[in-house]
Amino acid sequence: MNFPSSLTKSNYVSYKYYKCNQKLLALICVVVSLSCIRNLNAYEVTPSDLPVKLDDYIVETNATTLSSKAPAVTEQILASDLEAYNIPEAVDALNYLPDLYVRTRFVGDENALVSIRGSSNLQYGRTLVIADGILLSNFLGTSSYSAPRFFLESPEEIAKIAVSYGPYSSLYAGNSIGGTILMTSIMPTHYEADASVGFMTQDFHDYQTARYFNGRTAHFSIGNKVGKFSYQIFYNYLLNNSQPLTFNTILVSATTNTGAGTPTTGAVAQPNLSYQPWLVYGSPGPTQSEQNLFKAKFAYDISNDTYVRYTLAYWIGGLDVLHPESYLKDVNGNTVWGGQVLADGQTFTIKSNDFPMSQRNQTDMINAVVLAHEPSEGLQFVGSGSVYNGLKDNTYASTTNYPTALLGGAGTATRLGNTGWEDIDFKAGWRSFSGALANHSPVLGFHFDRYYFSQVVNTLTNWKDSTSITGETSANGGETNESALYAQDTWKLAPQWTLTSGVRWEAWNAGEGMQVALSSGKPVLTDYPIRGQSEVSPKFALAYEPLPLWSLKLSLGQAWRFPTVGELFQGTVSANGSITQNDPTLRPERDLAKDLTLEHAIVFGELRISAFEDDIHDALVSQSNVLPTGGSLSYVANVTHMRDRGLEVSFAKHKLLNGAFDCSASISYNNAVTLANPTFPTSVGKQFPRIPHWQWKTVFTYHVNQKLSLNADTRYSSNQYNTLDNSDGHGGYTGTDNFIVTDCKGVYHINRDITFNLGIDNITSRVYYFYHPLPQRSLFSQLAWKY
Repeated sequence: MNFPSSLTKSNYVSYKYYKCNQKLLALICVVVSLSCIRNLNAYEVTPSDLPVKLDDYIVETNATTLSSKAPAVTEQILASDLEAYNIPEAVDALNYLPDLYVRTRFVGDENALVSIRGSSNLQYGRTLVIADGILLSNFLGTSSYSAPRFFLESPEEIAKIAVSYGPYSSLYAGNSIGGTILMTSIMPTHYEADASVGFMTQDFHDYQTARYFNGRTAHFSIGNKVGKFSYQIFYNYLLNNSQPLTFNTILVSATTNTGAGTPTTGAVAQPNLSYQPWLVYGSPGPTQSEQNLFKAKFAYDISNDTYVRYTLAYWIGGLDVLHPESYLKDVNGNTVWGGQVLADGQTFTIKSNDFPMSQRNQTDMINAVVLAHEPSEGLQFVGSGSVYNGLKDNTYASTTNYPTALLGGAGTATRLGNTGWEDIDFKAGWRSFSGALANHSPVLGFHFDRYYFSQVVNTLTNWKDSTSITGETSANGGETNESALYAQDTWKLAPQWTLTSGVRWEAWNAGEGMQVALSSGKPVLTDYPIRGQSEVSPKFALAYEPLPLWSLKLSLGQAWRFPTVGELFQGTVSANGSITQNDPTLRPERDLAKDLTLEHAIVFGELRISAFEDDIHDALVSQSNVLPTGGSLSYVANVTHMRDRGLEVSFAKHKLLNGAFDCSASISYNNAVTLANPTFPTSVGKQFPRIPHWQWKTVFTYHVNQKLSLNADTRYSSNQYNTLDNSDGHGGYTGTDNFIVTDCKGVYHINRDITFNLGIDNITSRVYYFYHPLPQRSLFSQLAWKY
């Protein structure tokens, strides 16, 4: 028997099971469609019955049309909502949506990881992010460094953020297993300009670190529409110092109790996430993030129904870690940076790279074009293409400890070469108010994307001098590409019934994979074989409106999420000895998703109840283990079978009490469990990593008068784990904690043009971790001008 290249006989049964489900789901789509032909005896179709955009995730403010426009649950945030929230960066807006969490370690964090429902933020390839047709999903890396490029969007330019939960639309790839985030920006309709300056400060206390970390932001934009031509040009600046993101640790079992070494004080003794005793004796200090974003958007209305838009974004980023801190003090109060030490009765040797210094310099550029023709009737099409170039990404790190490293000394250089991605997407549809297609909204489309990277690690005689290269210690690179054809139709079977069915064919390839590693002091090249696989994913959604303003929808969808180029080929060793392993044999994960949603539109609001399940084979998940002497080992692995079942309830109501109050609330329950995992049997039956059982959120806004509004929001998450076997029940550093966090903000309009904002995040200064420590009490202020 011939097996697909990524399968072995041991998992063929699993593969065959999914193939049967695939055929069954396709058969359901056909049978239901054919059985409903007799219901096509025409009734009158009006424009309001039909979607107003090709994109089935575009959700209008009229709640009564929501259910007919998306094949799954879709939540949104409008520009009018954003003013009330603390959102120094665009990604922060997502935290206000149900059953969605963004792990942002600090303002300016490039690695903001998203988890939606049963897809955790350890599963980096499960969220699609698209802004104005531009693909922002970063499927290059194999760790948290593969977060979407949210920093290319400014909070000031956002018109709407729509999030669709699950892989229920054929318009989007299997990377939408978690969800799809669509960001739409504002284009000027007249001359406008705005500017703002902001300041932030965080009061942080953890272990022996106790200090304030400060930052600032600035924004300026100008735009206009003259005839058929419109433009917007803006500049964003951010400079912020984070709290320490990691700490220096050593297990007590890796020390001795001989009494030797320099006597010191300051080490903190405590159990780690697995209840093993360890010592915490320092940190790398703050990470200083500096970002400059230059962005220009130009649009031309070819006709009333046709436009073309070009976007150019140029981003310069820097991450400096230059002020490590040792907690260890000798008997004279001097800081101890190296040698053999005696701390809390235990003897160990501080390694030569425990307190390194590093600098990272990045430059990215994106070019994108969108051509859209969307008349109210007849042929419609939207074509988009973008090229994301990583022009520079160089990290220089010392391999000697501070303060010696201040003068230079040995180090490493990690440099990315030809790195980035490109994509093309074209979809065409037909809309008619009469004739054979009056009850249909068919869409056909094509998609192609390519992700590629190359990386070289060299030794340096002077880490401050990029020209002092002495040798190559490792290198890796490769690429993946994916082509897809898709079709989808929204069929108005009867006034109360709507059927959306679709299918997506995807062909995935991985090649050019290579790795260079030292063996006996000499570089050895390994070439990885070319891989390829193609799969078909059917989709189905049936909506019923039993009463006006009520909708019941059943959605089914299959999705294949293929491994990213980083997961396959990118293995690294950092300056402090942390290791990231790649695996060129990883299999794609396969999801059969189901969702049943009841929605009720009310005046200025909505109530939604959703029950859902994701049944996933070969789930891809990142794992990280702390090494006994510090540093970490990270890798991505397949989990043979996992399942998530959940329930969501969300409610929103605006303009309460004569328009003075807006409120929203949501609560969600997820039961994500590993069902089979032969390579790690102790994980079977355990809660899947980084997916809490319970989450809830509340948001209240009080419009005191036309000038002043006050907002308070609270977010809760129950216990969760970092590890598959749930051995990290203690939480704390490198673990994951439950939390309840409250934020607040006041907005005061000084006059028509000038606004002052003052907000506080984490009012109670809750100390909690998602592997890294997260921000404690933080103050934000901003003065904004808009013309």
